[in-house]
Amino acid sequence: MAYHLKHKPELWDNTIRILAIDHGTRTLGLAVSNSAQTVVTPLQTIHRYKWNQDKDILAKIISEYDIGAVLVGYPLNMDGSKGTRCQSVNDFVVLMEQAWPDLTFFFFDERLSTQSVDKFLDNDMSKTRTKRKEFKDALAAQVILEEALLWIKNNA
Repeated sequence: MAYHLKHKPELWDNTIRILAIDHGTRTLGLAVSNSAQTVVTPLQTIHRYKWNQDKDILAKIISEYDIGAVLVGYPLNMDGSKGTRCQSVNDFVVLMEQAWPDLTFFFFDERLSTQSVDKFLDNDMSKTRTKRKEFKDALAAQVILEEALLWIKNNA
C-alpha cells in the first residue's frame, strides 16, 4: 500500500536509493537519488505504451540502480484537494506494487513542480525546444524528489 510521505514519514528509509516518478498520461519522468539521498539526478523520460512495456523499462531501472523505494508525484489541486489525475496515479501505483511487492511506495505533492521546471527550461537556451520538452518530465521528477527529501530533512 502506497503512503503519502507526509502521513507516514516514519516509513522512510534514508539509506536507500529512491526512484521518483512524474506520472503523465503519455510519459513517465524519472529521477533517482544516491543512497545517501544527498544528490538527485534526472534519468530519462519514458514514452508510455502499455503497462507490460512500461514495466519492463522500469524493471531494468529498478534493478540497475538498486532502487529501495519509489516516490510518485501526486497531482493535487492548488487547494489541496485530489485532482482529476489522482485516480490514474493511484491505479498506476497499484500495478507497480503488484510488480514489486518488496518496494515501499510513497506519494508526494507535485504542485508547481512542472511550472518551476518550465521556468528553468525557458531560461536554458542551450537546448532546442524539442530537447527541453523531452527532458521536462525527468526534471519534474527530480524537483519532486528534491522537495520530498527537503521535507523529510525538516520534518522527520
